[in-house]
Formats: sequence, C-alpha cells, structure tokens
Amino acid sequence: MDEKSVDLVFTNWLMMYLSDREVIEFLFNAMRWLRADGYLHLRESCSEPSTGRSKSATLHSNAEANPTHYRFSSLYIKLLRAIRYRDNDGKVWRFDVQWSCSVPTYITVSLQFKISRVSDLNVIRLQILAIE
Repeated sequence: MDEKSVDLVFTNWLMMYLSDREVIEFLFNAMRWLRADGYLHLRESCSEPSTGRSKSATLHSNAEANPTHYRFSSLYIKLLRAIRYRDNDGKVWRFDVQWSCSVPTYITVSLQFKISRVSDLNVIRLQILAIE
C-alpha cells in the first residue's frame, strides 16, 4: 500500500497469528498507510482463546503447533503508545489510544445448552497523530 493512502485500518483476530516481530512490522506499516487523523481499529482475542478452550486443548494435532500467540491487552496498549514513525518528510507520527474494552461473548453449545462467557476479547481504537 502507498504511504498515507487510507483513513482506516481494521483488523479482526490478526495479531494473534503474527510473531512479535510481525506485529511490530504490521503496526509500523499501518502507521505508514494511514493519513493524518486516520484510525487503526484492532479486534483481538487476548490472554486466552475466545472459545473457552485452553491453548493446549486445540484442534491441532500434536505434531502441528498451535499458531496462536495470545497477548495481554496491556501489552498491545503499551506497544501502541510507545511506537513512533518518521515519514519521508521527516515528520514523526504516533498512535493515540482512543479506547479499549473487553467484549462479552456467548458460546452456543449443541443440545440447546447455552454457556455465557466473558472472554478477554479486546477492541482497541487508535487515532494517528503527528507529534508537533
């Protein structure tokens, strides 16, 4: 994507499939892609699987590693507040965390059992701002 070419970057359960290095690379790219006053909206399953299963109880065979990396929302917020990007004009940009919240989810189980569960599924909205 071209620099400063979009107003919104939206992700849904993306970061949990990226390594730490890939997360940082993606955030720098998102900052580069966004226009001034653009938004980055992240929706992530944090800390644990949103299915209520433990990470060890997965659909993956023993031979195949679980590809998910659950991170605490506080880690994402700390990273987003710390990251800086200098554009081609020498202007330095940062993210401004607008809000973050956990979203309650419901899991419907067969045989008409309904289990209510609040997962640590977080939504983070950020605005990109130039540092004056």
